[in-house]
Amino acid sequence: MWEPPVGDDDFKSVRDNRGYFVDKSGPIAKILRYKGTGSFLITRPRRFGKSLNLSMVDAFFNIEHQGNSWFDGLAIAEDAECMAEMSRYPVIRLNFKDLDVESYDSFIHGAMERRTLTYGMSLFRKKALVTPGG
Repeated sequence: MWEPPVGDDDFKSVRDNRGYFVDKSGPIAKILRYKGTGSFLITRPRRFGKSLNLSMVDAFFNIEHQGNSWFDGLAIAEDAECMAEMSRYPVIRLNFKDLDVESYDSFIHGAMERRTLTYGMSLFRKKALVTPGG
């Protein structure tokens, strides 16, 4: 019996390798409709695709992914207004999934270390991608 792959939480990898993917691109339109909100809370049970969905949101908005075809054939591709927003923003994505902590203080320390290791100098590069007034 066929079993769907488990554990690949990178949207780009899933799409590039034509992996099994249930289209959950619809909520991107909701994010765009409520973009003045400032923050969104997305809750799901364990092993329900939160990291994959976050990777998908990153892939959609991130200016570093211009010209990709990852959303071809997905629901969001049928919404021209949403597609006009694709690959237009600098995105900072931090993943705390594998951060092993025992206390609040160790979480803060680990989070700051992860941010520095992940983005350190590249924050300056990302800042350069944003045009004045844009």
